[in-house]
Amino acid sequence: MQPGVNDPIPLERIISGIEKLDEELVVYAPAGIPISPETPVYLVDEELVEPPAGTEYVLEISLMKNVIKVWSAWRNGAVPSIPQACEAVLHYAERDAYLPVSGPEG
Repeated sequence: MQPGVNDPIPLERIISGIEKLDEELVVYAPAGIPISPETPVYLVDEELVEPPAGTEYVLEISLMKNVIKVWSAWRNGAVPSIPQACEAVLHYAERDAYLPVSGPEG
């Protein structure tokens, strides 16, 4: 599962298969709209392809993997559900901070 710029897929599908993705890929989403787990996003290898027009940077796959690892570590090794992992990734993308154990409001 490594769609290109012409194949947007929901963020939750990327999260569900994140371990199989190249860490150098970057996620872009449509600009100007709130991003949710259902938002179609693009995986871009920035060394090969320009980001799609009308999109904005979200995070690199390597950062997303790290965010999920930190979520797990801060919760005694719990494995996040796809919605929990999406919440953690989106929190980090918006705030440049890991999701606190108590939730988005800290």
